[in-house]
Amino acid sequence: MKPQKKQTVVKKFSSNLLLGINYLASALNYDFCPSFNRYLYWLKQPIGWLVCAILSSCLVGLFIGPQGFVLMWSFLALLVLGAVWPLLSVKAISCQLSFSKQRSAEGEDTVAILEITNHWPVPFFGLMIVGDFLQDQIFEGDDVAIGLQRIPGASVSTFKWTVKPENRGILPRENPKIKNGFPFGIYNAVTDVEIKGRTLVWPKSIDLKGMPEVSGTQFNISGILSDRAGLDGDVIGVRNYRHGDSMRHIHWGKTAQLNRLIVQERQSFAARPFDVYLDLTPEAHMGKGSQSSYEWAIRIAGSVCRQLHDCQSHVGLICIGLPLEHLCRVSNTNGLSQLMDFLARLPSFDELLMLDRKKSGACLKFDSNKKTFVISTTKSHDIQESLQVQQIVIDPFRFEASDALFEPQPSVLTPKKDQVSKRKILVTNPVSVESELNVGWGNGVGCGV
Repeated sequence: MKPQKKQTVVKKFSSNLLLGINYLASALNYDFCPSFNRYLYWLKQPIGWLVCAILSSCLVGLFIGPQGFVLMWSFLALLVLGAVWPLLSVKAISCQLSFSKQRSAEGEDTVAILEITNHWPVPFFGLMIVGDFLQDQIFEGDDVAIGLQRIPGASVSTFKWTVKPENRGILPRENPKIKNGFPFGIYNAVTDVEIKGRTLVWPKSIDLKGMPEVSGTQFNISGILSDRAGLDGDVIGVRNYRHGDSMRHIHWGKTAQLNRLIVQERQSFAARPFDVYLDLTPEAHMGKGSQSSYEWAIRIAGSVCRQLHDCQSHVGLICIGLPLEHLCRVSNTNGLSQLMDFLARLPSFDELLMLDRKKSGACLKFDSNKKTFVISTTKSHDIQESLQVQQIVIDPFRFEASDALFEPQPSVLTPKKDQVSKRKILVTNPVSVESELNVGWGNGVGCGV
């Protein structure tokens, strides 16, 4: 046989062999009776193996020899010990979980304190506390598990560890559980952990520099006039002269009448008002988890609100896309905590999809007397450009690519730089949010202090 023909035969044989192996693997892994899965899934667990071993040993003892009964009782003792001991261990303890502070932020270390009381005089081993702790779950049910080395008998033990939440919200979102499968892992007994205090995790903030430039009417440049004493606006009264008062404010008529210096009291401007509109409409966002465009829009809104608050401005936050029954408006009347708490408690993207959004609680209706910031995406409805409206636009297609554990790839649907107005700040992907937002804030919005 010629070498070339021999190689062809070998290649053909190899391909046929691989094809046959694939067919065999498909046949062996094919689910012929999916309706019976719920009755057979217990066989995938260690307790299922032991039950099968007990039944097999019993049959051996009945039909072959008494040695089978020895194995049967051994497997039965193993099953009883492996199932009963974990149950007794979780019944004998009580657990309380608390945290070192009431408020935290994404990526900020928080100390969790677990206090376990063992009511029995015997020690327990192999206990684990299981919960999500606001971590990104790669797979469904992939919770965080923290092992506890040893629980002494008749004692109160305290365990501390550092939690770094990757998502905003209430920590923990759901009650963690204490799990024990010691000594053989045949059966895992579970009990709830009592929560003594929760931590509210704020969205991560980006440090912005400068105060936004203002233009337009006197109200949105300096603020709304109030009746508090100041140096602007109309005269609201008179008072006696105090050291340091300007001579320009003296009321000469009253001074001549009363024969002492009288000064005019005028109105003052209140804090400059700003509105921040946040588009949370699910159709406008893409991606999942903490790196989705939805979560980054909330972080950007929190960063803008924080900077405006630090500049002694009055900030009103309005969320678009939330159902009517949800709180959609909040301000910093009672401080920054009011704004950040509101953002931390906003529903997650998955929770929002399950809500009835036929009636929205807020709409895009701008106040001409206020400077307005709009945080939206390229999939949102177009907004008419105005000197009073500053847009921060997110490209959600890059955030969709960030679902994979790789650096986001460029999107063909990303607007070109020359297509983006000077009244818009474009955020292209989660890797460069901070740099792009700061560059846009400094060049187009902020004063760059």
